[in-house]
Amino acid sequence: MERKFFVGNRQRLQQMALLEGGRTVEDYRWHTISQHPGLDTHDDNDYGMPIAPGMVFTMEVGVYVEDWGEGVRVEDNILVTEDGCKNLSIHIPGEIHEIEAVMAQA
Repeated sequence: MERKFFVGNRQRLQQMALLEGGRTVEDYRWHTISQHPGLDTHDDNDYGMPIAPGMVFTMEVGVYVEDWGEGVRVEDNILVTEDGCKNLSIHIPGEIHEIEAVMAQA
């Protein structure tokens, strides 16, 4: 799975000029974990419990760039359904132009 993640994000890293100077996607620290969202930043959960319909998880894809001293993480909230899953945050703006459009309306 991690290898697929790296390959899928190669184009984005190239657009950000992060693959110059011989760097590869493996040179960066990636964040590819999930957890249960809740009232606390990281609510406690039983990782031995089977995944079941009605559960909600975060899917947190991120990359940290040492040269910048920071990173970027995008999080979606996913509901497990009887026949798959549903992205609960699909309509939240995530692209820069979408966020700027929302901010311009404020």
